[in-house]
Amino acid sequence: MVISKEDGTQEERDMENLFSMTGMNMKNIKSNESDILKTLKTYTDAGWKIDQVTPLTIGPAGNGPGIFMTRYLLSKADEKKGF
Repeated sequence: MVISKEDGTQEERDMENLFSMTGMNMKNIKSNESDILKTLKTYTDAGWKIDQVTPLTIGPAGNGPGIFMTRYLLSKADEKKGF
């Protein structure tokens, strides 16, 4: 998971591999989903809102395996102080 912060810095968090020797690893998928939801909840609890969600797959040309990704675009209203 890569989190791009307001100041342009990025924070990387490890995620579990979706595949194992026998195919899809459902335990890892559930773990990753839980981590993503906890991260999003942290931001929404702090006043951020989800503006856009973009699912995508990035992979080599042809029919090779790809990397599954979801981008979440969040925004936060400016806090205007007193008049």
